[in-house]
Amino acid sequence: MTPEEIYIERLKPCLEEVENEILNAKKKYPSDFNSGHEGLAVLEEEFIELRDEIFWGLKNWNGLERYHKNHIREEARQVAAMAFRIMVELT
Repeated sequence: MTPEEIYIERLKPCLEEVENEILNAKKKYPSDFNSGHEGLAVLEEEFIELRDEIFWGLKNWNGLERYHKNHIREEARQVAAMAFRIMVELT
């Protein structure tokens, strides 16, 4: 496999996770974003959670690598989902 093909294989499950995150968020909050400001506020909230998880992990690294990676992945998935919602709902 080429490096590009390997990357695509790693990308596919991530995209599926983001899709599921979007659909779950839409079930919980079915209304589209009312404005770019609302979408940005939600995206910013998720980004701050991702930033905090990354910084917390760097400060408190104590053998919980898997734990932090899972939480970073979860927060990154939520950031990606909200960015996709902005693309779909506001453009």
